[in-house]
Amino acid sequence: MEVDHKIQILFVEIQQVFSIFFIPFYKSNVHLTTKLHLELNLKDGKYYVSSQEDLYQFNEFVKFVLPGGATVLWLWQLLAATFCVLGALLFAPITWLQQKNADRLLGEEKRF
Repeated sequence: MEVDHKIQILFVEIQQVFSIFFIPFYKSNVHLTTKLHLELNLKDGKYYVSSQEDLYQFNEFVKFVLPGGATVLWLWQLLAATFCVLGALLFAPITWLQQKNADRLLGEEKRF
């Protein structure tokens, strides 16, 4: 829990078990952050919740909509990350040559 007393907001990390009633054996653990706006009651000195906002990451939201969707999304992210790393390694020499050319044109020699 993290409280910002100046603006009276409380952030709480929550884990809940979510199930869809029309899919009998489907259950998923969902992690979310809840943002609570607090108001101080001057009579008793206690904070009360004035509003609540649930913040889900996209990969957690997919668990609500599509059973098994989180696994598909994880595989998609793994594939995208693999292509990013391969692209960075493949095009690193081109980037290096372009940087050397730009440094030469600007008259600045940089040694690493």
